[in-house]
Amino acid sequence: MLGQLRRGSAADAPLGMLSALKELIRGTPGDSPLTLKNVAQSAIYRDLARPKVRTGDLAPDFELARLDLREGTERDTGERVRLSAYRRVSPVALVFGSYT
Repeated sequence: MLGQLRRGSAADAPLGMLSALKELIRGTPGDSPLTLKNVAQSAIYRDLARPKVRTGDLAPDFELARLDLREGTERDTGERVRLSAYRRVSPVALVFGSYT
C-alpha cells in the first residue's frame, strides 16, 4: 500500500495516509485558516478561474527550472527553460495540477 502520498510539487512534503484523507475531506491544508468554501467565494479566486487567453492568443512567457527525473526522483539541474524558446519550434502542452 502507499506509505506516503505526494502533493503537487517536489517542494511539498509527502503526506501520510491519514493526513491525506483529512486534507481531502477539509478541502484545504490543515494549516490554512481558509476552507474550500471561503476560497470558492473569494473574488480573487473567481477572477483566477476566468480565462484570460483566447484561442489563437500567445501564451504569456514564463520560465521554469529544468528537472532531471531519472531514477524516480526530481533533481534540479540548475538549468532554466523558457516557454518562448519553443515558439515556432514545436507544440507545447501545458498541464497544471496533479496528473498522478
